[in-house]
Amino acid sequence: MDEKNQLDKYIDFALSGIPELKTAERRNWLGEFREKIVLALTSEQIQRDDALQLVEEKMKDHRVDALIVKGQVNQEIAGKLMTICQRTGKDYRSINRPDLKGDIAMVLVSNDAVDEENVLLDTSALLSDTFYHARSNKLCKKHMEELKKQYPQFENRFEEIGLLDKMIGTKCGVCEGGEDLGPLY
Repeated sequence: MDEKNQLDKYIDFALSGIPELKTAERRNWLGEFREKIVLALTSEQIQRDDALQLVEEKMKDHRVDALIVKGQVNQEIAGKLMTICQRTGKDYRSINRPDLKGDIAMVLVSNDAVDEENVLLDTSALLSDTFYHARSNKLCKKHMEELKKQYPQFENRFEEIGLLDKMIGTKCGVCEGGEDLGPLY
């Protein structure tokens, strides 16, 4: 009887493959265990440049060993992520499995369990629409101070309008956000 059970196991393995641990969990986290995830971005979040800047900052975390991207991610974005991996010396992997579920498009993973409490990127860490959709990277004093206070990690993406800028007619990228400036901007 015991030999028959063993034979049934071998037949099951041959037909369905080796059983996986936490299969449903791994489908949600791009093939990884949840406790190894340091940061995750959704398909919507990965489209934003400011999110990619935060990913680059998080890649400096000693716990991060690799960046894994869903195969359906836009090639331009995937290229930017590859460049970030090259700069930080971390591994890059693209995963293209039809059984993946959920909206996770990218994860930063560790080789060891880190059990980070909140792995999804907090949208409050991203620039508000006001700054994200600014018409230029030049800001008036008021908006530059607001940016420094609310989003100091993005201060280097903008600069305050100086005297020369005022003389040549440069406008604040946020203040003039309501106008359609055409294709030159």
